[in-house]
Amino acid sequence: MKLELINKRLLTCAKAVKNAETPFAADVGTDHGYLAAYLVQNGICRHVWACDINPRPLSFAKKTIEEYGLSDSVTAVLSNGLDAFPEPPENGQFSIICAGMGGELIADIISRCSWAAECRLILQPMTKADVLRKWLYENGFSVTAETACEDGNFVYSVMTAEKKTPDYECSERYLTAGFVTADTKDGRKYLAMRAARLRRAGEGMLSSADEEKCAEGKRLTALAERLKNESEGIL
Repeated sequence: MKLELINKRLLTCAKAVKNAETPFAADVGTDHGYLAAYLVQNGICRHVWACDINPRPLSFAKKTIEEYGLSDSVTAVLSNGLDAFPEPPENGQFSIICAGMGGELIADIISRCSWAAECRLILQPMTKADVLRKWLYENGFSVTAETACEDGNFVYSVMTAEKKTPDYECSERYLTAGFVTADTKDGRKYLAMRAARLRRAGEGMLSSADEEKCAEGKRLTALAERLKNESEGIL
């Protein structure tokens, strides 16, 4: 029996793992283990370690592994991030997947993993994507690919990163929207949503008597206008 993965966010992560061409992966915060199962069933990975900090969701992952007969290729591991693995669980090319959690937590998980620099990182922050992008930049990780995906009422970013000195600037555009472009419908929506959020924040500062706050408002609204124009194909 084959698992049908319908979650677009997880499907986008799976595509990123496929593009990374790594036979092994760790799915951190695996929840029900659907992504791990999908990766091995579709020949994207030979083995996946499905990790979760909480016993209850890990029990769901174990049920998924049993239901689809994947005990030889998916291993459920109770772990805070990747703390259960002082070394990679397998020699060879490896992806670390952190999806469905905040950007600050993802940065913390990667920072505690001594072997993360040897891996491809597939990262999907639910919040604080700007914090994650800044952490990656400041710690010598380059974002090599980034795509937007709409899931429900929100549009998220899925990043692929690896340890190498960034050849780009840590600009406001990068922090706010990364390398998402208007080439896809989801990309346009991501840029438009980021623009709308910046505009709301900026306009709230423009009437401030504080000169620095007013200047910050102008900067945010200018960046919002740039992203809005990108989303509409003007730039």
